[in-house]
Formats: sequence, structure tokens, C-alpha cells
Amino acid sequence: MPPDKFSIDFSNPDEVKACFQPLADGLEWEGHFLFLKMESLEGQTQKKPSQPLTTVFPYPKGRLKVAGADAAAFLQGIISGQAINQKVGETKQNLICFPNGHIAFDLFIERTKKEEFWMYTEPGEEKKVLDFLNFYHVLEEITITLEPKVYLPFLLSEQGFSLEGKPYFFSSSNNIFLLKETQIQHWQKDLTDAIWVGIQDFDFLRPIFSWPRSGIDFDASSYPMEAGLNHCVDYLKGCFIGQEPIARMYHKGMPTKVLCKIISQNPLAEKTFCELDGEKVGMISSASPLERPDGYFSLAMVKTRILESPLDKIRVHWAGQKILIQLVEPLPTNKKKAVLAEQNEILAKSLAP
Repeated sequence: MPPDKFSIDFSNPDEVKACFQPLADGLEWEGHFLFLKMESLEGQTQKKPSQPLTTVFPYPKGRLKVAGADAAAFLQGIISGQAINQKVGETKQNLICFPNGHIAFDLFIERTKKEEFWMYTEPGEEKKVLDFLNFYHVLEEITITLEPKVYLPFLLSEQGFSLEGKPYFFSSSNNIFLLKETQIQHWQKDLTDAIWVGIQDFDFLRPIFSWPRSGIDFDASSYPMEAGLNHCVDYLKGCFIGQEPIARMYHKGMPTKVLCKIISQNPLAEKTFCELDGEKVGMISSASPLERPDGYFSLAMVKTRILESPLDKIRVHWAGQKILIQLVEPLPTNKKKAVLAEQNEILAKSLAP
């Protein structure tokens, strides 16, 4: 009899496989076991498309540890977000970028101790991240090690939860929660009716929750602002790899292309094109076949000028549908003004008698 999913330790891959493998299809990928299909998400949503979705995806992650007296200072110059000011026990979504500002890796970073950080990578990328960090590690007093792989339970919910007293790593503005993998039992009452999904259904859910995936919705030629990941960048922290071109785009305020959520009345197909006045201005990268009360959801990287065009002129070259387009993440024009206002306020206080 497999262990109950709320009693297992998700940081122990063997326990996770023992629990879910009898119930799910899966495959080995770069040393990780990916669950493909678990419970039937599509069947349940077809029966009750208006019922709010609550799903959990055991996401396989590579893991590295950066430890030592210079760990925070070293990561501060590497990642797009804060390391020095990150609190112990706090987990943040982060990026590592190339010197040209393009995204190299998207990952989660947890500060476990004052001089220790855990980095959770996409499955199969942990060795590449290790090589990247070692390239920039010269004189810092740190050690960088590969650690055992883990599963991180991702909760994607269309209904609200009280987070008080419940352990979680991270929550996004899109109702996505990264749960504490060793303390998931604290969520059992909230997740009694949750659907447990594999990677295939997770990919169907991502467009609904505006969650881009590396290699599908963006790649190593994408800037954070283009990929809907500008929230991973701290523009007040100082230098990090790729900071100058990323900052130039931020202050310009308008990239030439940007990731958008597309809502349509009929399901769209991946690799089909958005058109404006007969010109291809974007392509569907992720498409969900799940019907929701507002329609069907997809993600597409589109030229930003489409956002200034009348919606009734925009078509998806698939049954000629009219669509609704929303930015996955707001462009920083207004945010830039807010940051400048904050800087001016700090300056004014420092100059006050």
C-alpha cells in the first residue's frame, strides 16, 4: 500500500515515486523522474467547467547549495534579485542571466542559514547552473555543491486560501504557491478535493495562471521583461550579470515583444499565429484545452505594437477567432515612476535638516 500523499516527505524522491508511480505514467529525464499523467484533470473540468480549480503538481527540481562567509555577496553579483537582504527561511523566484541580459536560468532560491542558500533548478539544469557558478567563483570563501534532487509541491488554485499558520515557500500574484515540501500535511484540509497532476496537465494549467515555462514560452534569447519575469529583477540592488542591458530596457519601458495571455471562445492550437492586418505578429507557445468560465487560455509572445491596436482587428490564424489579449506582467512604465519617486523620497529624507 503506497503512503498517503499528505504524509510523505517530498524532499525524498523515492518516497514520492513510491506514492505516485502506481497511479501515474512517467519517464526518466536527465536523472529526474517526471510524472506525465496523474488524476484526470481534463475529464473533471469538462464535467464542471465553472467549478474553481485546485491542483497540486509535484515539480521535480535539481538542487544546489551555496555556503560560506561570502555566499550572500557572491550570489548578489550573480542573480537578478536580492541575496544580501534575503531573510533566513525566505524563498524567492530568481533569474540568472547572460552578460547580454538574456535569461540563462530561472530558479527558486531559499536562504536556509545566514551563510547558506539552496538553489532549486529546472530538472536537468542543475549541473549547468553549477558550471555557470563555478566559472564566476574565483576568490570568494564559498563552496558550491550538487545536492540530492527533490520534488516541490506547486499549488495552483482558482480559489482563495487562508495562509495563516500554513508553511509555504513562495506565493505569486497568480494564485500559485510553492509549498514547504516536508510540511504539506498542514494543507491537508484545504487540499482534500485537490487534483494531483503530472507535467502534461501542469502545462495545460500554466496559461490559465499566466505561468511561463523555460524552453516553451521563452528561451535564451529572451529578456526578463519580454518573458513576464520582470518581477524577478531588483533594479535598486546594483550590479549583477546582465544588469546593464536589462536596465536599459527597463528605463526604455517598452520591449519590441512581450509575453501575453490570450483568451478565446474556442481552444487554440500551439504554433499558430496571431495576425494584425494580415501580418504575423505573434505565435501561440502554450495552449490549454481546458474550458474555464471566461473561455480558453493560451500564452503567446507578441509584438508590443499589437497592444496599441484595436482588439477587433486582431485575429488568431486558427478559425479566424476574435481574442482578448492581456499582458502576463504589466510593463514597467508606471513602476519606473514609482521607483523614481521612492528614490527621490529617500534623497529628500537624507537631505532634510
